[in-house]
Amino acid sequence: MKKTLIDFTKRFGLIEGIKLWYKFRYGITSELKLKELDSCIYMTPNSIDNASFKEIFFDQEYLIEYPKWMYSQQLNIIDAGANIGFASVFFANKFKNANIISIEPDEENFKWLKKNTIDYKGIKPLKGAMWFENENVQICDDQWGSRGYMVNKETKEEGKSIDGYTIDTVMNMFDFKHIDIFKIDIEGSEKDIFQSNFENWIPKTKIIIIELHDRMKEGCSEVVFKTMKEFEFDHFSHGENIVFINRNYN
Repeated sequence: MKKTLIDFTKRFGLIEGIKLWYKFRYGITSELKLKELDSCIYMTPNSIDNASFKEIFFDQEYLIEYPKWMYSQQLNIIDAGANIGFASVFFANKFKNANIISIEPDEENFKWLKKNTIDYKGIKPLKGAMWFENENVQICDDQWGSRGYMVNKETKEEGKSIDGYTIDTVMNMFDFKHIDIFKIDIEGSEKDIFQSNFENWIPKTKIIIIELHDRMKEGCSEVVFKTMKEFEFDHFSHGENIVFINRNYN
């Protein structure tokens, strides 16, 4: 994570910034306590998890100008592609009354996800993949590392298999009548879920925050924007994400 001591102090303040810079400088990051979080977070030192910390807590990729009413109501949030749980932890601290479903297909990431979210009663980890059909899918590693595992339809070839869930199925499992915030970072599978079986859940979603992965699966952006044109959403870019806001929410 290429951040200087000055960067750390600007983001976290003088004392906390120095402590965090020192820990990242010398790889002492297995357990971190941030003042803005209710509980410690955990990660593998000197690993790709550094990029997750930078994205969620340093660059604050999911810190947008949320409507004021969201802070006083119980929200339904889906974190698809939860990785080790940092985004779910961010949302749980931002919205204290939120019900958060954290979906992650990789077994090792899922272990860290459970560890990072165990102190948050509102977070419910779900081992599986967000998909356009309810079926087994296969995890494949195309050299993107633990933050970039992709899933495809299961084949007879040897590979890791995991449950694939549609968005409607996840909503039914946890009795979500709507989705207030849908964070999507699923390494190219966004192309699939915006291409099929989207008619029910999109109009029931208030905010979609999505990272597009054309570098991993060609045509992701084209499919997502084409589908979203069918619904009444405004959108803007925020860091690596595109944010869609439903014009009909209140």
